[in-house]
Amino acid sequence: MNNTPDDIDRHLVQALRREPDAGPPADFARMVAMRARDEAADPDVERWLIRVLAALFALSGIVVVAIQGREWLPAFGSLPMLGDASTFNWAAAMLACVALSWSLQRLRPPLR
Repeated sequence: MNNTPDDIDRHLVQALRREPDAGPPADFARMVAMRARDEAADPDVERWLIRVLAALFALSGIVVVAIQGREWLPAFGSLPMLGDASTFNWAAAMLACVALSWSLQRLRPPLR
């Protein structure tokens, strides 16, 4: 069925003249909340999966170090162990920022 441009224009005009469809049903939020509750994953399964993923991540790190460690481990020997005064100043500034953030978090009143 081939529509001519006039047919398409007529359909567009009819569609634009119609009232917009009504919004979601009155109990839409309740239905979504019920569906989310029904389909929520079991917390025990999620904890188990997180532990498995963390173990796989640790194992993969160990494998990478075992395979590639001989190549990049000597590069750490060229790093200076003791930095100059500016290195100490930056480390102290970072620690001060962390301590200030932590203390302000502890002073903030708890949320309800």
